[in-house]
Amino acid sequence: MWRTELMRKCEVCFVLCTLWAAFVLPARAQFICHVTHGKYIKSVVYYNFASLRCDGNTGIVGARTIPDTGSGFGRIVFLRSHDGGHTWSVQDPDLPYSKGGAIVGIDLIDSSNIVAYGTTDPGDTPYALLVRTSNGGTTWQQETVPTAYSINDVSFSNSQDGILASSGTYITSDGGARWDSVQFSSGGIESCHAYGNGMYRGFRFTTGELYTTRDRGRTFDSTGPIVTDPARRTLYYYEFCAFGAGDTMLAYGWHRLTPSSDFPCIARTIDGGKHWFSVFDDTTHSTGYVSALSDFHRDKLVAGVAGWENLALSSTDNGSTWHVDTLMSSDTEFDCFRSDGIGLNSDGELVAAYDHDILYHPAVNSLIIGRPVTSGVQAGDGGSPNLGIVPNPTTSSITIQGAPFGRTVHVLDFLGREVSVGSVPASGRLTLDLRSLPSGVYYVSDGLSQMKFVKE
Repeated sequence: MWRTELMRKCEVCFVLCTLWAAFVLPARAQFICHVTHGKYIKSVVYYNFASLRCDGNTGIVGARTIPDTGSGFGRIVFLRSHDGGHTWSVQDPDLPYSKGGAIVGIDLIDSSNIVAYGTTDPGDTPYALLVRTSNGGTTWQQETVPTAYSINDVSFSNSQDGILASSGTYITSDGGARWDSVQFSSGGIESCHAYGNGMYRGFRFTTGELYTTRDRGRTFDSTGPIVTDPARRTLYYYEFCAFGAGDTMLAYGWHRLTPSSDFPCIARTIDGGKHWFSVFDDTTHSTGYVSALSDFHRDKLVAGVAGWENLALSSTDNGSTWHVDTLMSSDTEFDCFRSDGIGLNSDGELVAAYDHDILYHPAVNSLIIGRPVTSGVQAGDGGSPNLGIVPNPTTSSITIQGAPFGRTVHVLDFLGREVSVGSVPASGRLTLDLRSLPSGVYYVSDGLSQMKFVKE
C-alpha cells in the first residue's frame, strides 16, 4: 500500500515538474560564441590573454608572445579592438620577459588614458610593472612604481588621481609621478578604487573588509567581514571586489563546500560594506569560482566562471539577481576554463578572454565573442522564420527544418546545457538521434531562434 502511494506521489511530482519546465522556464540564456583569436595573429603566436576590459566598442587585453627559442625572451603586448571585440590589432610597448612576466590587470580610464599593470622579468628577478598610454595605445610608457612586489590592483578616477594595491597601498594625485603610502591594512588588499575628490577604497582578500578614506589617507574607516557568522566565514573566499557608484559594490569568489568542491558566489552591498547580501550562491549546478566581472556602471552585467562547464553569469538589475548562462561554440579553439577578463559591447554581446595559464600551450587561450540567445526568443523573432521541429513530441529523433545551410543547431535541456549538436546539410533538413536522452522538455537553438519540444 505504502509503495503504491509513494509511486503515485512520484508520478504526480514528475507531471508537475514537467509542466513547470514547459511553461515556466527558469531565467536562463545562452551565448552562441565564436573565437575571434585563438593562437595566431599574422602568423605570430600569442597566449596568456589576460585582464580584458571592454567599454562599449572599445576593448583592450594583455597578451604574451611565445619566447624565442634562441634568446628565451618573449614580449608583453596589448590587443586593441574598436568594434566591440570582433577584430583585434596588436600594440607593442616593447616590454620583454623571460619566464613569468605578464599583464594581470588593466584600468580603462577613458578611451585615451589606459593603465596596465603586472610583472616582467628580463633577468631572473621579477619586478612590478606599470605602463600607461595617453593616446589610446599608440605609444606606451613604463611608469615608476612605489613597490618592487607584485601589483594586485590599480584604479584611477581621472588621468591624475589613482590608487595602487600591492604589499602596501599607495595613492597619487599627479598621474603616478609620486605615490604616497596609505596605511589601510597590514596587507591583503586585493582590490582598490579611486572615486575622486580624495576618496579611495581598499578591499581585503578572502574575508572582504573594506577600508575607506575621504581625505587622501589622513583618516580612514573600516567594515567587518562579509560573512559575519564565524562558523561559516571559513567557507567563503571573496577574492575580488567590483566598485560601482557610491556605496554599491559586488564581491565575488567561491564557496567551498569540501576541500575538493568550490562553487561560484557573489555578495552585494549598497551601504559601503556595512551590510552584505548574498546574491548568488549556487552549490547545485556549477562548480568553480567567479573570476571576472564586466563594467559595474550599468544595469546589465556578466561574470566569468572558472570551471569545466563553459558557463557565465548574467544580471539585468545591476547585480541584485543573477542567472546561469551556457556558452556554446563549435569552434575547435573554444576553451572557457577561466575568464581573465569579461565585458559586454554596445550590442550586448559577451566579449571575454579565456586562459588556462599553461606555459607554451597557446591552443588553450582564446578571445571570444558571444551573441545572447534568451529562452524567450521564438522562431520568427529575427532569426530563422521557418524554423520547425518534427515530430513534436518525439520518442527517438527530431528533424529540424528551416535553418540555413551550414548553420550550427544546438539541442539544450531545460537548464540550458547542450545535449546534442549538428550542422544543417544542403538539403535544409537536419535529423538528430535523441534516443539516449531522458524524457523531458528540450529546446532547439540555431543561435538566433529557439523552439521547444518534448521527448517522451
